Amino acid sequence: MAKLQQRHPLLQAGISKIKGQMYFTPLDPLTPLLLEIVERSPSNTYRTVGEIALNSGLNRKGPLMKCYYLFSPKEKASELIVCFHHALVDGVAARLLLHELLSLCGQISLPAVPPLIIPEFPAAYQGSALTKRIFTFSLRQMRGEWAYQRKGIFSAIPKESRNATVSFSLSPDLSRRLSVQIGRAGLSLNSVLLAAISLALFRHRHTHKGTSLARVLSFANLRAALIPALNQEELGCYISMLRLTVPIHKEQSVLDLASHIRNSIYQSSRRGEIFLMSILSKYLVKMALSLRKIRLGVSALSFIGKLDLAPQYGEIQLQNVEAYITNNRFGPEFSAFGKILFGRIGLDFTYLPEEISPIQAQQIADEIQQGLENIANKS
Repeated sequence: MAKLQQRHPLLQAGISKIKGQMYFTPLDPLTPLLLEIVERSPSNTYRTVGEIALNSGLNRKGPLMKCYYLFSPKEKASELIVCFHHALVDGVAARLLLHELLSLCGQISLPAVPPLIIPEFPAAYQGSALTKRIFTFSLRQMRGEWAYQRKGIFSAIPKESRNATVSFSLSPDLSRRLSVQIGRAGLSLNSVLLAAISLALFRHRHTHKGTSLARVLSFANLRAALIPALNQEELGCYISMLRLTVPIHKEQSVLDLASHIRNSIYQSSRRGEIFLMSILSKYLVKMALSLRKIRLGVSALSFIGKLDLAPQYGEIQLQNVEAYITNNRFGPEFSAFGKILFGRIGLDFTYLPEEISPIQAQQIADEIQQGLENIANKS
């Protein structure tokens, strides 16, 4: 962990508020990354310790990463729970840190880290050109909000923000057949996974509302669109939250809803909203936190695609990776991190037990899995 920290300036930094703005600031003196050793027991499982980590957060003063090593003296298998501040990583950066940490643990040499790059948005999204785009975008948002107030799904805001988790993964064979069926339908895996999540949640919690509008959150990777484009060796959070509104009803198929989501993502991308939402989403979140009356959406998916990690790092054999993003009571009811690891499509869900019981969360996850399996098994 010390070697990893020395490789990356952002692991040697905290976050400070200066003149109303947030900045990464170097730690002086440098504080080591925190590592907690936990012996596995009936009360200390990877899920219970993982949920403790998910709910305890990180000190903004830094460092912005910490680890728990969970082991049993009677077994060879162990778990490593790694916590990142979201300002430090997106899916690409999280994969980089996991790969480097496992390589260092397995005594595998790593290449030198390239110089830190500070990219910019394209010129069309700077200065006066950006102001005009934000004005037009704001008008569209106002019209959309008016329609959503009439037909949209609204959920009560729970009192607590404690997070709990549930997950599943499909077999490599099912994952392959699902990808083939989705390709034949002209859809993306991201839109189908988000549709399956949204539809299962709607059927379990909102069917009394009939045909409605649902706000779903999808996250776009900005790295290739920045100037200069970023490769996979850079830390930082280069994503944009797309807040999409789609029609939904309980008799709808997953593929039909996925088509609406795909079209919404296409329209957002064509209008440049991936850049605009990257700028404006922090104000949207601030508004939600200050008003305490609105939630950002019904469901959310952050899908990384292939999680490019090796099955073996020296003497360490990597069996599985689960990834969870902390939510709060103003966020979506059911959110997921999606990835493909060793050919298996996996979804790792975060929910709030204050509003969804562990039993209901498992039922929703089971329905999502069954829906995906049904698509994969279509003849």
